[in-house]
Amino acid sequence: MRPGGRLAFVCLRERHDGDLGTVLDAMAEHLPAPAPVDPHSPGPTSLADPNRIHEVLTGAGFSDVTAKPVDAPQLWGHDPADAANFLFEWAPVRAMRSNANATETERAHAALTEAMQRHHQPNGVQLRGSAWLTTATR
Repeated sequence: MRPGGRLAFVCLRERHDGDLGTVLDAMAEHLPAPAPVDPHSPGPTSLADPNRIHEVLTGAGFSDVTAKPVDAPQLWGHDPADAANFLFEWAPVRAMRSNANATETERAHAALTEAMQRHHQPNGVQLRGSAWLTTATR
């Protein structure tokens, strides 16, 4: 990037900042506890901490780093079953259920489908997504 160039992107905030955390918690009750993960390891929430965003970008030579919270509705499926099936195959959810047996997996899927019911709108299942709108200058 040339000097003075602008960088802008969105990245997920902590999972409990939006509706996704609540939905995942309903499912997690039925699964074995996952092994602790370094919050800075690669993954969808590796930049969930604005201090980490600042650290990474300033370390890469950027300045004027900002991270502003933004929320937006996200459509996850046509109905609760469709949304649960989609989310159940998301890599972080697959990791959550990787050590589960068939009964635990079935219960987790049923709980996820039920949790999606609360978010069913006429146009489908909508969750409030939460992200950081991040900008910086090179």
